[in-house]
Amino acid sequence: MNAKRMEWAASFILFIVGGIFLLLSLFMIAFDMQFKSQAIEHTATITHIERSRDSDGDTRHTVYVRYSVNGQEYNRPLGYYSYNMSVGDPVQIYYHSENPNRITSKGAVILPLIFLAVGLIVLSIGIILSVSKLKKKKLRRLLLEDGRKIYAEITEITRNTFYRVNGRSPFMITCKWTDPQTGLFYFYRSENIWFNPEPIIHEKALTSLPVYINRENPKKYVVVLDEIEKCIALA
Repeated sequence: MNAKRMEWAASFILFIVGGIFLLLSLFMIAFDMQFKSQAIEHTATITHIERSRDSDGDTRHTVYVRYSVNGQEYNRPLGYYSYNMSVGDPVQIYYHSENPNRITSKGAVILPLIFLAVGLIVLSIGIILSVSKLKKKKLRRLLLEDGRKIYAEITEITRNTFYRVNGRSPFMITCKWTDPQTGLFYFYRSENIWFNPEPIIHEKALTSLPVYINRENPKKYVVVLDEIEKCIALA
């Protein structure tokens, strides 16, 4: 999979994951609201906190509570745990008016809120990445059409460790250009490259790359990698 597809795939996955968390949170919140509309608030007592380990070795806690409805006693799992819970503590529950065996607690709403927060964060990251890529795509098109073409000296090839897909970080090429009119140095970085360009640069004896810059603002630019990518396409 080429670089552009990998980056778009990463954004798409964030959209999907964020959407799933959002849908789950909304479903859980709606279910909780619907249940409580037919439930009665009651005070129960914690009778037992069962500790166990899952397949990952993490400790899980199951809290059991006792409560009485119309003279009949019930002992049910609460479905919620907090680190400050202890046996004998009172806890507010809601039991279904027609089936007292069905209960929930006020604290149970925390999980849907966590899912909601995670969903919003992940979805926001996906949106930010997508918008950023679209802006870069538009800028690239405008610069290639109307930008000033210069050649910048290749100075460094590094890994973009701030970005990772499937455990891999892409490469980036840094180039330097000196404005002959002002004498100012400008450093330009290429887009992410999902292969090591160094062997091609050495083999082709490339010392510079074409860069299209904004005629009014040299800080807006695009580094053209056609000479390097062409070699990969022919391989």
